[in-house]
Order: sequence, then structure tokens, then C-alpha cells
Amino acid sequence: WVVTVDGMYYETISQYDTPSMEFGKSELSMTNTFSHYPEGIKSEKWRMISWPGVLSNNELSTDEKGHRFYNWDLTTNNWITPETIEPGKAYWFKHKYSSAPLFENTESAGTAVPLVDYEIELQPGWNMIGSPFSFPVTLEYDATEISGLYLYGKDSHDGWSSPQTTMSPWAGYAINAKISGQSITLKPFPAENEQTDAARVTESSWNINLLVDEENFFDHSNRIGRRVEASDYEDGYDVPSLPHLGHYIKMSMDLNQNSDFGFSSDIRSTDEFNGVWNLKLTGKGHSNPVAVTSDITGLLPSMLVVQVVDIPNRTVYNQFLESGLTIDDRLTEGYDIKLVAGKQEYVEETVQKILSEIPENFSLSQNYPNPFNPVTRIDFTLPRTGDVSIVIYNLMGQQVKTLVAEKMKYGFHTITWNGLDQFGRSVSSGVYFSEMRTRGFRQTKKMLLLK
Repeated sequence: WVVTVDGMYYETISQYDTPSMEFGKSELSMTNTFSHYPEGIKSEKWRMISWPGVLSNNELSTDEKGHRFYNWDLTTNNWITPETIEPGKAYWFKHKYSSAPLFENTESAGTAVPLVDYEIELQPGWNMIGSPFSFPVTLEYDATEISGLYLYGKDSHDGWSSPQTTMSPWAGYAINAKISGQSITLKPFPAENEQTDAARVTESSWNINLLVDEENFFDHSNRIGRRVEASDYEDGYDVPSLPHLGHYIKMSMDLNQNSDFGFSSDIRSTDEFNGVWNLKLTGKGHSNPVAVTSDITGLLPSMLVVQVVDIPNRTVYNQFLESGLTIDDRLTEGYDIKLVAGKQEYVEETVQKILSEIPENFSLSQNYPNPFNPVTRIDFTLPRTGDVSIVIYNLMGQQVKTLVAEKMKYGFHTITWNGLDQFGRSVSSGVYFSEMRTRGFRQTKKMLLLK
């Protein structure tokens, strides 16, 4: 474009033109400035990559023993082997070479995309996209219907990043669209006075990023908060949980208070000031300890108090925003924590109520009535969520009836037995035993059935 300045320092800027520039072989390299992977991709690590520009020969070559590229339908969890490279799309890549490969267009020339706004159409659910530009670009999209961008992996660690605000060349991103017909626009020349999404947050809004880290894995994709435009029910600000690859750690949220922990963000309206966020940590192949910390975006309301309750340990963290918390436990069965935010009085009362609902120990109570005919009730307590079995046995040690065999939430529970065996037949009078088993706990109670 052309800029002219006269003797009075008045400036005029012409409209700009953006021809499609051609590049030759080996001119498009992952080592170039702004590349997200300037040193290549480490061995045995899944990463998402994309190609800046349009290659003349866009076929993907694969090596069965060394490397392969994949598309992944993040909604159905299906792997697809692509045959071509398409601009604006991302591909999963993993290799077994001793050195980190650095991609470049050694076999064919190509064309850079024009420097105008570039639109990527999204399918409902999770999409894998990348930037066709060779430099970082900003984004424009409807934040009420589309999640932010999520990167997978950081250095040698595996996990999902916090939402990104720009796209870098060679990187691939996951992005979620709530409904069909949505798109995201990449802007090589953002408007000078363009406000970011964070800048539009009002004083009554707040946002906290929740970060989970351990030695090899991390999950930084989680957000809680309040916004004027958000609702207290599921909307575009509530992002479904990102999928995991093999071994992992992750945090998920119970958006609808129905024990369905399927979200990585829970942004609510500003109609209410007080609230409780139910969070669950899960993992596989991770090591301890696991650190949970926070990263505050913008300012918090002056009257906002935040406390976290560690359910299995019945521990309250009053200074969570400053110090975080550390978990030295397995996450395979799920690890519950609750974050309470609001005015001081509400937070203190709610925390005490939560503590009162957490049993101190595993226990199996004596059935009542006892003796019974034919129905009896059995109370049991779980200080933490996990797999539980309660089985009825006869005097010979034979299994009569399984009453519980599932993962159950922590708390106080009651189950009934109607005197029927596993085939629905009435059992005879006599002595029976109820046995409860769960993680590191086993207890048996004697029962008497009299007819």
C-alpha cells in the first residue's frame, strides 16, 4: 500500500492490494520466524500441525514405521488417515524418529494466501483447524456460540492449553461450535481500535482460569466465571470437555448439577453473585503430586470471596487464589473438589454445609429392621467418590444378591433388600451377610431373615 505525507504532515493511506505470492521449493519451512515448532516436534508426542500457504502438490506421504498423519473426529473419537493437505485444517502427527523432524516444502512449490480476512467454516462440535498465514493472526468469532482455540502440548508435556487469542503458523488448534453455520475469521490486519473479548468484560463480570499440572501432563483448558451475556444454563460460553490421548490428567465440571461432568468451562450470568462450582479431577498414568492453581483474567469484584473444599480430605482452602492446592492421590476414580464464590457470609455458610455432607470414613451400618421380613434397609457412607459393591451372601459364602456395583458419589447412602435373590426368587429364613467393598475398605454385617 502507499502512504503519502505532505508538508503539513497530513497523511493519506491508500487501499492495499494483496496478490498471491508464489514461493519456491524449501522456502516454506517450520524453522521460519513465528513458527510454533521452530525446533520440530519431539518423538513419541502427539501434536497438531497445519501448513501455512497452499502447496502445489498437497499429497501427504506417510511412513508406516516412522510417522503418520491423522484427522481425528473429536466428537466420535474416530481416526481418519488423510491423503492431502488442505489450508485451514490441522492434522494430528506423531513420530518415532530419534531426532525431531522439521517440515518444509522440499518436493513442490506453492502459493501464500492473499492478505485478506480468511474464513474457516466450522462443523457442530469439535473442529481441528490451522492458520494458512505464515505469521500470527488475530481472530474474530461469535463467543456466544464458539469456544476459544485450544493447543495440545507444551514443550515435553502433554495436555490442553488455556484458550488462545491468536493463531501461529504450523500449529493446529481444537475449536468447538455449538450449532451449524458457524465460522471463524482470521484477520491478518486487525482494526486499530478493535477490542478483544476480554476488554468487553464489565465490572460485574469475572473470569478465573483453573490450571492442573503434574510432572508430565497438564490441563489448562478450564474456566469459571460470570458474564453479562451468559446464562445460568448451557450456552456458547460453556465449553464441552476436550478429549484426552492415552495417559492424561484433566478437570471437568458438572454444568447442570446432575453429576454429568462433561464440560471444561462453566460461565454463568451476573444475575446471581453467589455460587458453587462442582469440579472433578481424573487421570491415567499420571504421577503425584498434582497441583491445582488459578490464573485470574482481569479484575475480580471487590466483594468476591473464593474458597475451595477438597472433598476426600475434608479440607478447606481459604487462600486458593493465592496458593492453590496440592493433591497427592490417585485420580483414576475421580477426585471431587468444590469451588465456592460469593459474598463472605454465603461462602462461609456454604462451605460448612458442604463439610457436613462429607462422611469422615467409609462405613457399612447394621441393617434395620433386624430381624426383618422381607424388606430391610442398609445405610452406608462414602467419604469420596469411587467404585462400590454391596453384596448379600448366605451362611455357605454363596453370593445371593448384588445390591450395588457401580461408581457412587461421596455422601450418605441407603439401599434396600427385599429378600429376593439374583433371579428374583424369595430366599428362605436364615442368617445372611451384607458385605461392602470399596477402595481400601471392606466391612461385613450379619443379618437375620425371619418369615
